[in-house]
Amino acid sequence: MGDDRAFRLGAGLDSVAGGPISVAPFVSDGYFEREKALWRESWLAVGREADVAKPNSYFTADIDVVHASIIVVRGKDGGLRAFHNVCTHRAGRILCDTAKKGRAPFLTCPFHGWVFDTDGELRNIPKEGIFTQGCDKAALALKPVHVATWGGFVFVNLAETPAHSLEQHMAGVPANLEPYLRDRPWTWYAGYRHVFDANWKDLMNIQHEGYHASVLHADTLAVDFAPQDCANTLFPDSPGVSSLLTVSRPVPPPGATWTPTPIQDVAQRNGRTSNWVDNDTSVASRDFPGAVNHEQSDRWVFDCYTIFPNLLIFVGASVVSVMRVLPISAHQTIWDWDWYFDHAPETFGEKFNLEHGRIATRNALAQDWGIIDLVHANMRAGVVDTIHIANEMEATVAALYERVVKAVPLQEGR
Repeated sequence: MGDDRAFRLGAGLDSVAGGPISVAPFVSDGYFEREKALWRESWLAVGREADVAKPNSYFTADIDVVHASIIVVRGKDGGLRAFHNVCTHRAGRILCDTAKKGRAPFLTCPFHGWVFDTDGELRNIPKEGIFTQGCDKAALALKPVHVATWGGFVFVNLAETPAHSLEQHMAGVPANLEPYLRDRPWTWYAGYRHVFDANWKDLMNIQHEGYHASVLHADTLAVDFAPQDCANTLFPDSPGVSSLLTVSRPVPPPGATWTPTPIQDVAQRNGRTSNWVDNDTSVASRDFPGAVNHEQSDRWVFDCYTIFPNLLIFVGASVVSVMRVLPISAHQTIWDWDWYFDHAPETFGEKFNLEHGRIATRNALAQDWGIIDLVHANMRAGVVDTIHIANEMEATVAALYERVVKAVPLQEGR
């Protein structure tokens, strides 16, 4: 749960030093092997509660780095549960359809047909008599996984006993951020998935710092961001919330004007997905005070929260974007991006606006995509053994790095 008494924009910056950091955690295969423990011990976002809103609905989530597949299911009793997607007979994968979601009153393994209820209990064994030694069905229930929800997101934790609760994991954020993300009618609109030849931390870092935006995105964003336009806040006392990037529309130079293109003009007259129009935060301010736009600025665009280890939540007035990275190896990572809007488009104009916003964001992301593999290749080349992090605008990068090396200490520089 958040606490507005403790939340303050710009706080925590003195908790990181900035300066040079080792490239070893980005490129070392040995470090990556030790780093795998993070994925067994952390709270990991795997979906939305809306994905399992009805009894008997389920979805599956793969955590490839530790060879885990998880079933999240809404039981007949309405309870939310998670299990390893592993049949207790001979380790068959129970749900292996490509859709990865659906509804079923029972979970049936396709290998030998063992049937489990949505509460995980083993209900039926075909030809049970062939097990002349007998079968203790109670002892053969699906293996449970810790599951909890925050802000409408479903998280799992593979640890036998998590070090802390999900509520504790999310400590430090504004109190009303959780109901803002949970209770507004967020509707999935679009998503992307890609495999990059980069380390998972490379992908986190290019998204939660604003220093690169003025240069790399000069063609797509076409503005110059000052440090105050990409303000950093750190949460050194939170187990799971690493940082906040607050992005604001830059103040134009004296005498400068911005004229929208005809397409931009049509889009903006039918909605507010553009970064360069005033965001209407009146609903959020009324119903969820303090959740967004903490300084009530007419230049505020979005907040980006980094949730350790692999989740970024971009929070806007009418849109939420969610980025997750899932490592395959030290040098390859699955990247997921999902867009949610506070309502489904009802008119052609609204649809046009949403598509314009989606494509504009995609174009900026494509510039990130084009450089991140090259950055990782350069680090692997061994030309540099450190990279240099600014105290302003890149404090988010330093904060993530320090959390990682605290959890997985370097060993003789590796």
